[in-house]
Amino acid sequence: MAEAQPHVSEHVRKALYSNGFSLHVTQDEVDLQFLWGSPFDNLVQSRIVVSPRLAKALLGQLQTALKRYEQQNGEIKMPPQPPKKEKKAAESSMFG
Repeated sequence: MAEAQPHVSEHVRKALYSNGFSLHVTQDEVDLQFLWGSPFDNLVQSRIVVSPRLAKALLGQLQTALKRYEQQNGEIKMPPQPPKKEKKAAESSMFG
């Protein structure tokens, strides 16, 4: 049997660009905010809150897709990250 295709609502059809993210994790939720801006002035473009189980499934799919991408296009080079400020263990951000 074919898998049902998701219907995309009007407000979701427009893709949003993000150049950063903020991640907050609790026992029950993973809150991922996609940001646009600079380290000093960020606008939350989109926010997704999922269960830790779904976050782990997403992580697996992203790792598989990026591995395939790097096999075809070469390693993705990450810029050096500045020293991070003290944060709770379950918080992170692309902008430190």
